[in-house]
Amino acid sequence: MPPLEIFFDLQPMNISTTVVTWLLYYAGFYLMQVMLAFYTMGSFRWETLMLATASFPIYVAALINVLVGKEQHWSATGDKSRVRSPFDFMIPQVLFFVFLLLTSMVAIWRDVGIGTLTLATAWNVTNTLILGTFVVTALFESRRARQARSRRRMSGAAIGTRRPTRILPARTDPRGGARMTWANRFKLFFGLIMVVGIVAVLTLIFNQRQAQVMSVSASIQAAEYPVGSDYGGTVLDRLVDDGDQVTAGQPLFTLHSPTLLADLAEGLVTADTVAYSVADDGVLTLTASVDGTVTDISTERGSFVQAGQVLAVIDKTGSLFVSADYVLTSGDYARIEPGAAVDIVLPNQTRMAGTMEALDVQTTDGQAETTAKVLSPDLVDGASNGLIAPGTPVTATIALRDDGPLAGASDGLFNFLQTIGL
Repeated sequence: MPPLEIFFDLQPMNISTTVVTWLLYYAGFYLMQVMLAFYTMGSFRWETLMLATASFPIYVAALINVLVGKEQHWSATGDKSRVRSPFDFMIPQVLFFVFLLLTSMVAIWRDVGIGTLTLATAWNVTNTLILGTFVVTALFESRRARQARSRRRMSGAAIGTRRPTRILPARTDPRGGARMTWANRFKLFFGLIMVVGIVAVLTLIFNQRQAQVMSVSASIQAAEYPVGSDYGGTVLDRLVDDGDQVTAGQPLFTLHSPTLLADLAEGLVTADTVAYSVADDGVLTLTASVDGTVTDISTERGSFVQAGQVLAVIDKTGSLFVSADYVLTSGDYARIEPGAAVDIVLPNQTRMAGTMEALDVQTTDGQAETTAKVLSPDLVDGASNGLIAPGTPVTATIALRDDGPLAGASDGLFNFLQTIGL
């Protein structure tokens, strides 16, 4: 799972989960394993964990054999008459170790660039160390086998005995020790080439993924026009409800204000504007200044409103846009170009193409907390079965400037050199 998160950003868990919550969820499972080992074996040794992790190819092969009905042939690795290299039996472990080692290097490079140690990197490095310990143990085992055979030959020569000539097994090194068969050497060699190639392709995909940044949160918004009055008074009538479609000049509320009557008598108030009209009896009628949808009504008939209080909001028709929040490194922020392409994804996975209209940035702890305004001709009120409406949550991914396939690596190196003071 860690490589999937590292290369493809596929996260099997909620990354907002705190460490304490994670421990409460998973500690019971892991602690029960350790306690069971203590109960059954009397102790818990790290070698047990290492062997359990390194034995996965055996179980995979057994499952495949069951599915295809293949009979498994076993080899007695303790047979001293046929000394074979441990690596003849652990080619999958070596290949996975190399894959995890290279993946850990990519993960560490990424975390240095973003300045944060991720859980995927920690797990991947842990698995690498476990398999690496298994490989190192096999190296020492092979070396001890060669040394033991060499000592036996030297001991026989020292006492002057002449041992009968015999034909050594095909898989035994006549120079003293066990070596891999040529067939397994070719398997390991071509397997390593394949692993390096796979990691290279995944790294290129990873670097291309670094050429875009996904929003932390985003939603569809509309240009908002508040409805209010400079005069306090009593609401005589509310003429609209939340969600009503209105046109410019349509009456919304009527108010009676003694202060307004006094200003009218002194000629201090204009009788009619785009936002209101005043009758001869001093009744103030608040009107819609634009075409749109009424939202956030905060008053009712008979209630008293203060001067400057917002009674409702009108979402202007045809003004929909996406407001998206991002947390960017300085390198990523520098790669955002004016009018950058943005991929908008609705909750039903419908995709729309948009362009970045404006950016608002605030730097906190070296991170650029950025809010982007994104426009799209596909943002039509009520489209996509009503999903395109103010307040709908979306995902917005900005395409960064393409600085080449190694842009992510070069940015990571530059940030690392800055971190160590070079």
